[in-house]
Amino acid sequence: MFPEASVRAPKIALVAALSGCLGAVAAVSFLEARRQTLVAASDPPAPLPAPANDPSQSFRQVAKLVRPSVVNLTRERVVAEEPNPFEEMFERYFNDRDAPRRSLKERAFGTGFIVRADGLVLTNNHVAGGGGKLTARLASGVEVEATVVGADPLTDVAVVKLAADGKPYTPVGLGDSDAVEVGDWAIAFGCPFGLEQTVTVGVISAKGRSHVGIVAYEDFLQTDAAINPGNSGGPLVDIHGQVIGINTAIASRSGGYQGVGFTIPINMAKTIMEKIVADGRVVRGWLGIGLPQEDERGAKGAVVKTIAAGGPAEKAGIQPGDQITAFDGKPVPDSNRLRFLAAEAGVGKTVPVKLLRDGKEIEVAVTIGERTPDAERATLRDRAPAPAVGITAKRLTPELAKRFSLPEDASGIVVTEVAPGSLAAEAGVKAGQIIRSVDARAIETIEDLDSAVAAMNVTRGVRLVLEDAAGRQTVILRAR
Repeated sequence: MFPEASVRAPKIALVAALSGCLGAVAAVSFLEARRQTLVAASDPPAPLPAPANDPSQSFRQVAKLVRPSVVNLTRERVVAEEPNPFEEMFERYFNDRDAPRRSLKERAFGTGFIVRADGLVLTNNHVAGGGGKLTARLASGVEVEATVVGADPLTDVAVVKLAADGKPYTPVGLGDSDAVEVGDWAIAFGCPFGLEQTVTVGVISAKGRSHVGIVAYEDFLQTDAAINPGNSGGPLVDIHGQVIGINTAIASRSGGYQGVGFTIPINMAKTIMEKIVADGRVVRGWLGIGLPQEDERGAKGAVVKTIAAGGPAEKAGIQPGDQITAFDGKPVPDSNRLRFLAAEAGVGKTVPVKLLRDGKEIEVAVTIGERTPDAERATLRDRAPAPAVGITAKRLTPELAKRFSLPEDASGIVVTEVAPGSLAAEAGVKAGQIIRSVDARAIETIEDLDSAVAAMNVTRGVRLVLEDAAGRQTVILRAR
């Protein structure tokens, strides 16, 4: 696997080190004899006492408490079939046009954690979603089949159910992510690079991280606990062993740990889980307005960009350019907060909305609609059609992964060509980069990409999250 020179180099270095010691054999023998005499005449040194308030004792207890609830998830699916190398021979000599074909399989690895004794598991949608066979490996080493109960791509949360194992599963306790403070201990569990039952420790670095460009609804906890590929879906717990978040993503230039990890707050995940278990899906409220991905500097509240014809906002009299400052009695500091408040508002509920128009404060009553794909398209109807961005993309296959030096188990939609002089070329997009999201819309299929491109407004700027062997990066496509 390695070049011959790489294998031999350590041997050469070892020989050189040994040869440098031969001239000192006599002196070493004398000193060793003296050392043996001193050791024999004294007791072995006592271990140092544990320092006061030693946190390692707490970490040990948390590890023992949580690890039995952590599972390694493997998703396998057939993504394509390619001709058998002997297909032409079959056709030529046996006139057999049904020659066997070879299946190309895609494998994805991640983590999950048990939240109920009947085997209910929380994880990420990008770990469990996408179809195929899902298998869970327990802390005991036993493997069981798993099925997806439901998933929410807009928050990257998925709920999985483990097959019965003849005895109750061991659930982990769920904490209160709202009570977490910056500087609190944070302990991450998972299977980074396939290394099962790994524990890393850090602190909560920040709260309420949004505009990261990973999913549509972002309110991440940030941590410096080491999180790497394979940790996705695993629990982030506090010093009491209570889950405070789901490990989801890292910000990295190398593709590995650089001290910036993002986790979905467990309070949000619990709400999503309850809706999925109860209804099989997540129902969200809809205002019928288009909001910017990034708020204008100095703007107060959330500035309305577009209005859906016949939508709740238009019926209430809201207009483009209005600055919404309060929703249902809660302050609206920015567009991200408004998205959350509107999504969590009950469908059919009428709520007061305060806004600024021409410097004057106005209050209107809005009856919340239901967010659906058709509703989203209606919200985007006034956006200018996107010019050609200059990207040709394909579903990632093992052949393309090899061509672009990507991991063999990588999946997604990969850029195969970038047109010279295009918006993509100007933004620095390169062939071989995997498109992870477009304006916070997760991209897993060509259909996802087509839908995102159709909704682009490059005059305002479109945020792309790309990934390659060097890690993830964000670029902005913007028409001049």
